[in-house]
Amino acid sequence: MKKYSVPALDKAMAILELLAEAETDMTVTEIHVRLELPKTSAFMILNVLEMYDMVHKNAAGRYSLGVKLYNLGMRYMTKIELKKTARPLLETLAKETGFTAHLGILVDGQIMFVDKVELKSFIKFSTFEGMRSDLHISSLGKAMAAYLPEQKLNDILAERGMGKYTPNTITSPDMFKKALASIRETGYSIEDEEGELGVRCIGAPVFNHEGEVVAAVSITALQSDLLHDLIPLTGRKVKQAAEALSRQLGFSGLSGQSAVSHP
Repeated sequence: MKKYSVPALDKAMAILELLAEAETDMTVTEIHVRLELPKTSAFMILNVLEMYDMVHKNAAGRYSLGVKLYNLGMRYMTKIELKKTARPLLETLAKETGFTAHLGILVDGQIMFVDKVELKSFIKFSTFEGMRSDLHISSLGKAMAAYLPEQKLNDILAERGMGKYTPNTITSPDMFKKALASIRETGYSIEDEEGELGVRCIGAPVFNHEGEVVAAVSITALQSDLLHDLIPLTGRKVKQAAEALSRQLGFSGLSGQSAVSHP
């Protein structure tokens, strides 16, 4: 495989690695000497890294790793731990329902699939780890959206929009919020051919120890397999899996109850 290089990015990575290994904060001069970088280049790169909170400069003008790197690391570890904890529950859910089970989290206003368990079957769905989807067209997204703070939800809808993917896609914010109110009553969401024709999904929210929605669990099936009369039973199973995961994350509230209030 051909390796590509961006000189400025290479230098920035070298600076971050040096600061990570350093026992004390470092000055621009120390960095330029250790890495044999032009002092002007080191200074400019550090300024950009500081602007993005990747590095921190103290009052004495010395540099250390910034809080943004810590936050990114914590997000990564949270995702890994969440996936590890959820995996057995997803496997059980897939076996009990006969459908493909998913785990998703919210990233930059979209749902990102972080795990998938499917049974041996000729029916395969095109979802994959790392795939992203808009909130309004997936049961994972709906389940999380129902428990987001109202302002955060409004900001996401305003920024991402509500594109029409199928004739069933909800494209009105008001109609979407009515659907979310229904989700808070039942504890699970239904996506009925809103993202892809012929596909029906059911999702449920996952809460952390502070009652904040941090993920969602779902099943995905062909509409012809997940008939309307199967939805209540399947919905309860999805909800139970999400509740079990929430408990393992330290949530002690009632089913479908978060720390966020809604109108």
